[in-house]
Amino acid sequence: MRKALLIMAAALMTMTQCRKQETMPVTPSANTIKMTVTAGSGAKTDINTETGAITWSAGDKLYVSDGTNWLGSLTLVGNGGSSQGTFTGNIAGIDETETTCHFFYLGHDNGMEEPTGTAAANISLASQDGTLAGAMKYHAGYGTTDVTVESGEYHGYVVMNTKIAIAHLNFTTDGTTAYKGSVTMGGTGISNTLTVSPGGIFSGGGEGGIAIDKGYGTTGERYVTLIPTGETSIFVAFTGDATGGMTFANGIQANKFYGMKDAVKVTLEAAAPAGRFTVGMDGETPRKVEFAPGNLWYGKAENEETAAFKFEANQWSFADTWNANHVSHFYWSKTASVAYAGSYSESGTTTSDEFFTNSSSFQVAGETAGTWRTLSKAEWNYLLNSRTNASSLRAWKDLGNNVKGLVILPDGDASVMSGITSTSHLETYGAVFLPASGYRDGTDVHDVGSYGYYWSGTPYEVDEDCAYLMTFFSGVARTYYGLRNYGRAVRLVR
Repeated sequence: MRKALLIMAAALMTMTQCRKQETMPVTPSANTIKMTVTAGSGAKTDINTETGAITWSAGDKLYVSDGTNWLGSLTLVGNGGSSQGTFTGNIAGIDETETTCHFFYLGHDNGMEEPTGTAAANISLASQDGTLAGAMKYHAGYGTTDVTVESGEYHGYVVMNTKIAIAHLNFTTDGTTAYKGSVTMGGTGISNTLTVSPGGIFSGGGEGGIAIDKGYGTTGERYVTLIPTGETSIFVAFTGDATGGMTFANGIQANKFYGMKDAVKVTLEAAAPAGRFTVGMDGETPRKVEFAPGNLWYGKAENEETAAFKFEANQWSFADTWNANHVSHFYWSKTASVAYAGSYSESGTTTSDEFFTNSSSFQVAGETAGTWRTLSKAEWNYLLNSRTNASSLRAWKDLGNNVKGLVILPDGDASVMSGITSTSHLETYGAVFLPASGYRDGTDVHDVGSYGYYWSGTPYEVDEDCAYLMTFFSGVARTYYGLRNYGRAVRLVR
């Protein structure tokens, strides 16, 4: 009897242990399973610039995570060619329990190293070729689903949604001619690196723009992958051999799904190498000029024997104190409608008279004689006040590092002005910068950083001791007249 009771007690204990074991949570182990999924883009079946649906290509991969760790990758079976594809591979870290898995398509053959551990995956978008296939190379998709392993395998379906917009651009020189030049994109909220966490967070980063280095096709169309950012809105400007810009009115938001249907199609015009600033009209024909790359100066370096007229090394440089070997502020001739570098005298000038206006003899070092001239009073007025969007194409700017002055944009879209916050943006937007270089009275220089005074080539008709100039300070830019025997800055045009 006692033996029978012991047997019954042992049996009850065993049953109790089994029930307790069944209620204990299962701890996933680092088992490797075979995973096969069919990935598609839901109802999207066409692969075009309107829908933004994904076309799978041979070698495409889906990267898999559990939200914290990258578990491995699945490779497309076959050559693809449609919006649905079967992917298979071995995945580590999932046991025979339900796990939420994240699936990522991070472009086709973009040179990215396969992500491991918990680190984010990074893709550089800085250089793109402008083709649709090239844009798809950086296109990203994302989907998530619950995975239950059975007998060491998982078979399922995941809906992939697009995560990045592809902008469809139409570059033309006259509305019909193909544009094949190189283009650099930049602007507010633009980044050139995509960062993706295993938890499904897509974000942008990196410095600089996105370059399209080659021209393709004969239609002038380009396709560019844009990354999501945290900006409420972004502006994209194009420079290089084309000018123009586009605005995403509703912004490109981080972690929001985008397809090419969300992108903006724009038409840009190829930029002429010169003549982008309209300064007047000859009948019905706009008169356009190109500004010199920097203010004019006169003098010689230590290793030079003779003085000459030259352009400053950049747009914001000038001598802010008197320096006989580096004259940045010029008088205006008493005897002719010209500015000159020498000292002013009532009797006029002879040897130091140097023509800036309407003279085929005036020459800047390294330049062809007669190439450069000063703007007239009427031309300054037209540039500042009469051309299309004139008042919006100029603004006082503090660009940091004590660089203050007037920014003047070329003809076109004025909305890029907000994107100019440093000297590095001036070239990006093709902008002219006139530093607030003040004026010179004898050997004393005044108002540096607060006012700019730039000579015109027009004498003041009321008083022969005066000539017209363009002056600016914070919020104001206008033409006025001033005494010829004060030294002012000169920015030439051609």
